[in-house]
Amino acid sequence: MEGEEKKYLVDWEENLFSIYCDLLGTAREWMLSGAGIHLDEIADCIDVIERAGEIADERTVNAYPVIRRNYGKVTDAISEIRNCYMTYTSNERMDGKAIKEMMDDVRDLEGKMQRGIGKMQHAAEEISDINERMAFRNTIRGLTEMRKVIKNFNDSFSRIKEIEWNAGYSKTRVRIIPKSGSAYRPIKSKMMDVEIRGNTEVEISVSDTAITAEVGSGGLFLNLFAFGKIPDMNAERITIDKNEGMEIAGGGRCVKFELEYGETKITVTE
Repeated sequence: MEGEEKKYLVDWEENLFSIYCDLLGTAREWMLSGAGIHLDEIADCIDVIERAGEIADERTVNAYPVIRRNYGKVTDAISEIRNCYMTYTSNERMDGKAIKEMMDDVRDLEGKMQRGIGKMQHAAEEISDINERMAFRNTIRGLTEMRKVIKNFNDSFSRIKEIEWNAGYSKTRVRIIPKSGSAYRPIKSKMMDVEIRGNTEVEISVSDTAITAEVGSGGLFLNLFAFGKIPDMNAERITIDKNEGMEIAGGGRCVKFELEYGETKITVTE
């Protein structure tokens, strides 16, 4: 790499982070259309990083030089974080050393992001126009929430010993090995627990109407405590269909979420 400014350039390289963000985007759309479930209401999703430019009104930001300068530093840090993840996950195998290096790099950039947000907040309080001041507070709140999502996503890697992946035309295989005695929690949510326990391999396929994740080995544990009396389960297959809803199967049990008369209907069969 030739200099710090080129540290995270990946250009056309395929990488697991971009694939993951694409899957989240598709899942968000199809969970809503098929099951009436708003993904962002039940989980913090790292693909929010792809929508950083939508948080602020650029014209209003440009009217205040101090805010514009620090907003630029924040968005630059977000872009670097995104490119950092893309660069590291372009490697089809990441051991503990590579994972730690990635986490440390992101933590440094997250600190840069936090400092910029703090300076924006200080400058916004000096704005005399109450409507513009309130608008900037909303922008700062959005950036602060994004920083928390990035921090939680990054911290979750501390439980992983090794990651391997490969992708074909419509399938992606991922193997995650948590550290001994740990469970990897890929999603932070106030409505459910998702844990990868032990050496776990997942194959994800995408068709024109559905995303299907099949757990070939290991364990994907789900506790859907906010969705009524659904028993804890080890998922073996998860399907998100844009027309038929979402289905989770495992251990002889099947949970289906579907849209019926504008409401989400949940059915559990054994």
